[in-house]
Amino acid sequence: MTKSEKKLERSIIQNLTDVCEIAKSSADGFQWLTHKVNYKEFPQSLKVICYFDSHLHSDSTQSRLLLQDLCLVHLLKLGIDIKKAQIRFDVER
Repeated sequence: MTKSEKKLERSIIQNLTDVCEIAKSSADGFQWLTHKVNYKEFPQSLKVICYFDSHLHSDSTQSRLLLQDLCLVHLLKLGIDIKKAQIRFDVER
């Protein structure tokens, strides 16, 4: 990983941490999120995975829209424009 990629990674982590903290108090059943990225294919390879405590909560349209909006806005602050399809939802096992 290059120096600039490391700097970008730290910025992504900080912004997604902010999203996580907001979502914990705003989206029912939200637990945590993570991301995966291949910087050779950035930003198309960036994936954000949001974890919920149950399928009931992960299937909530309101929670999904909130998480999508939060991720899109916070990443756009960094100049990273991703598609909603790059944000996924899962249940903590």
